[in-house]
Amino acid sequence: MPNIMAVVKLTKCTFDEWNELQKDEDMDSLWCRDVKVAKVDDHTAMVCMEVFDRHLMETLFSDPAMKEATETYGIEHTFYELKPASTP
Repeated sequence: MPNIMAVVKLTKCTFDEWNELQKDEDMDSLWCRDVKVAKVDDHTAMVCMEVFDRHLMETLFSDPAMKEATETYGIEHTFYELKPASTP
């Protein structure tokens, strides 16, 4: 079950360009699974995933190469923790 959602804002590339860049499933499989990507508009994506290694996720997203890529392509990630809603 997905436990993290990211809203991805794209200022220097389009959704289609970003979607091609981020398709590294081998790397993703080290820290998450069941990744679902949705296009909101040409400059916004929503990504839901089950993260099972948060420490590795945090390490990868704080890596200088990742920071350089996010600046180059104008990518901003906002992460949200997902929890099941209680039924009324």
